[in-house]
Amino acid sequence: MNFILSTPSRYVDALKKENVAWPTKTGDFLNEDRSDNIKQGAFSSGASMKKQIKDASGQYYALSKAFARKVIDNKVSQEEAAKYVKTSEALLDQISVM
Repeated sequence: MNFILSTPSRYVDALKKENVAWPTKTGDFLNEDRSDNIKQGAFSSGASMKKQIKDASGQYYALSKAFARKVIDNKVSQEEAAKYVKTSEALLDQISVM
């Protein structure tokens, strides 16, 4: 076996040398009709869950920025730092469970 460290340009060059005819696809990529007439894709599955994740992520990043500002201003006690870590870990756990 030979292992070669590659780059994206080397990969594309190797593909070009293979002279593969790639199929062309047109149409709606996200909501294709299936035989059972169920729509699939990014816009039709779990919209409410995606909203909850987006909202929770926004809260997490706002919390992180506010805490970073306090750290920069040297206005953080050990208790506040411990509370922040506990809170941010809990919020990240909730985001990842959703």
